[in-house]
Order: sequence, then structure tokens, then C-alpha cells
Amino acid sequence: MSKRKQDYINQLVKLAFRLDDKATETRAKTARYQRAAQLAREGKQDTEEFKKLKWEIDHPTVVDSSNEYAELEVIVKHLRKFKWD
Repeated sequence: MSKRKQDYINQLVKLAFRLDDKATETRAKTARYQRAAQLAREGKQDTEEFKKLKWEIDHPTVVDSSNEYAELEVIVKHLRKFKWD
């Protein structure tokens, strides 16, 4: 049974929400890096907050979106087959 246009749009919406979650996570990590830089500029490297941020910076985690982008390519490929106004 082939999928309808609406089925692909629904998949696209779910994918958009997952990508948005990852973008939010990336923005939060960036904010933590900026806060650590601010504390360092202010000479507050001895504070507990800076030490915690420094540990996070020294032990980075990757926010990988490659699976989502691969899925996006597949969905878009299918959506291109439909007529659009």
C-alpha cells in the first residue's frame, strides 16, 4: 500500500520536531560555553559553576543530526512526486 501525501507530511512534521529538539539542545550547549567564557573573562575560574562548566567542555557530547537529515532526504524525495500548487 503506497503512502499518501498526508502521510509524508505527517512524517515531516515529526521529523521537524526531532530536529527542533536537537537544535534546542545545541543552543543550550552554546549558552553553557558562553557562560564559561564569561566567567573566565571575569576571573572566576575558581567558582563551582565554572568548574562544572569546564568539566562539561572537557567531556563534550555530540548532538548528531545525521540520521534526521538522511530521513529528511527520503521524505522530500517522496514529496517531490506529488503535485504542489
